[in-house]
Amino acid sequence: MYLKKSRRTNGKTQLSVMQDCWDNKARRVRHYTIETLGNLEDLIKTHPDVDTWADSQVKRCEEEFKFPLYKVDICIHPAQRIDRNTSNQKNIGSIIPLSVYAALGIDTNIKNFTHKHKIPLNVSAVLKLLVIDRVCNHYSLCPIWENKELYFIQSMFQEQDISHALDTLVETKEHLCMHINRVMQECKWFDFASIYFNIINFYYETPLNSYDIDGITNNKATKCQCVKMALLSDAHGLPFVYRRFSGDTHNESDLQSALNEMLASEEVSKLYLFPHSQSEISIRWLMRETHQHIDCLTPAYKEENWSDAHVEAYFLASYIDRIIVKTLSLISTLPCSCIIHELTTMTSVCVENKWWILSHRTADSDTLLESVGFADLKHKYLSTAHIKHLCQQASKMKFFNPNTPTD
Repeated sequence: MYLKKSRRTNGKTQLSVMQDCWDNKARRVRHYTIETLGNLEDLIKTHPDVDTWADSQVKRCEEEFKFPLYKVDICIHPAQRIDRNTSNQKNIGSIIPLSVYAALGIDTNIKNFTHKHKIPLNVSAVLKLLVIDRVCNHYSLCPIWENKELYFIQSMFQEQDISHALDTLVETKEHLCMHINRVMQECKWFDFASIYFNIINFYYETPLNSYDIDGITNNKATKCQCVKMALLSDAHGLPFVYRRFSGDTHNESDLQSALNEMLASEEVSKLYLFPHSQSEISIRWLMRETHQHIDCLTPAYKEENWSDAHVEAYFLASYIDRIIVKTLSLISTLPCSCIIHELTTMTSVCVENKWWILSHRTADSDTLLESVGFADLKHKYLSTAHIKHLCQQASKMKFFNPNTPTD
């Protein structure tokens, strides 16, 4: 920096602190005014020794401009740059049930069925989204289409395809259930030393006040009984057959008719009966304008249009959900409720479209991940490429004999 004296148009002399800098683009030196000290005639009146005072001002400006020239190493933690927008969040725990889903061979079975009957819909993707949303977002009040971006799965179908795929799911239900049982039986997962009969009550809820359209709360909802699921499970609690029926579960005639039909179809001669007095699952209805929304089936269906296909598809997703959760419970020795909680809370946040930060980790989640062979998901930071590799690994998972040690 240096002191410059310049003659103004009014005839007065102005003092300024200047600095020269090289401009690489213009390929020449540029002169910048750092500070204007004032007119020489006015400064003489206040500072008798103007030259000494002006030199001191140049040194002051040099000292002030030294600080920005220092190199400072700044370390910014990735968590400080996280965009908390929900669009950047995904449920990383969904990879775990996806591995069991793939091991059951459900995708291959449905794709073969749709190819054989020349069905153009991507029914396999719809059922996968139904099941994963049921497992990892157990208490969600949103339709399935609104949750499709929460998981590391490809939803290669349109919103209107969901309702059309339900009829196909009903057609393939029996064939799919037999395929799942065959896979479980070949790997010796079932233990038929004892058989359990279970009744699950499904409810739907409607708001007491018609103006309550933003959501349903416990103190503003009334429960109306809807449908029931009758399950036969083995000694481990793994279900192997289910039926849907209507009527009051406390009515002995309804229980007896459902039980006799299931026992005859499965050739079961002895079982243990456990009555249920409370519901385990609720089908919640959401109010949006003039339409009611079912929990995870279709985006906009009125109550009178809720056909048997919707109920059967919901039951099929719930049935597979119970198989997946119970299988994970047997592998990890964790309770089913604990597994559902861990899978629901294992969310991750994307940073700069390249890194994913895991926001939940406990001793139970570590146990669950190690038991299914996904110990890498315990890391705090995972790259997008690494997660894609884990998803491919999950899609190729094979079932094993539970009595055989795994690596």
